Amino acid sequence: MDETETQQAIELIKDVISQNRKGELRSESAMCKALKASLDSQMGPQAWHVVIGEQFGSFVTHESCKIIYIHFQRQMVLCWAHG
Repeated sequence: MDETETQQAIELIKDVISQNRKGELRSESAMCKALKASLDSQMGPQAWHVVIGEQFGSFVTHESCKIIYIHFQRQMVLCWAHG
């Protein structure tokens, strides 16, 4: 991801986690669905996939330079584009 896409993705992640803290999104599943919808609509024609949780492992296939994995507050967030 270039710097602009990375910052855009981080802002979308912050928004979803903020909605969770306010009680608008009550589960990690709801957070994933909301973040995926935002990424799909704002970041482009690829299909985005999202995993959010406190502990998980992963091994994913992704488009070149289309992956972000960050630790934000207590949540780990993995987003990647494929297909």
